Amino acid sequence: MAFFGVQVQGGGSRACALRAAVRFHLEKGGLGMRIGLIVLVLGYVLSQFYRAFLAVLTPALEADLGATAADLSYASGLWFIVFAVMQIPVGEALDRFGPRITAVVLFSLGGAGGALVFAMAQTPAHIAWAMALIGIGCSPVLMAAYYIFAKMYPAVMFSTLAGATIGFGSLGNLASSAPMAWAVDCFLYTSPSPRDS
Repeated sequence: MAFFGVQVQGGGSRACALRAAVRFHLEKGGLGMRIGLIVLVLGYVLSQFYRAFLAVLTPALEADLGATAADLSYASGLWFIVFAVMQIPVGEALDRFGPRITAVVLFSLGGAGGALVFAMAQTPAHIAWAMALIGIGCSPVLMAAYYIFAKMYPAVMFSTLAGATIGFGSLGNLASSAPMAWAVDCFLYTSPSPRDS
């Protein structure tokens, strides 16, 4: 039986044939491709985390930096706007340079740079700049994974792979809620608020 361009011996089930096809395409891409896809999916988990983590940090950022809910809403909105605007240059960069260079450059400079600015923030404006940089850094990860899926796998597998990536990425949303609140309570030192004095 031929399935997704892979000849499967015997009259095995469709599920066995699908597993054989996935195994074939992963082997075709080699270890580097598998590691790259894992890194992109983990990057997408971070991207989902960054969409929601400010809500949990609001009390700490209010106490430490004087950031208001409006300041943090603005910073969060910047993440979404920059992320959306970056999709056009990301698409062109994927076509011109490929997923490896596009994702590495943007995620390293934007994502790591934004995280550094966030960690060193002294004012709400620094938080806004950090979120804009993080939006740049997160912008290529999902599209780079989709690019690889489209190039390396049969078209009939695209929705399954894309859905699995989105589903796994949702772990980032989960991590930005109760686990993040727990981590803030356990590990984050916040200076006393002026209102507490």
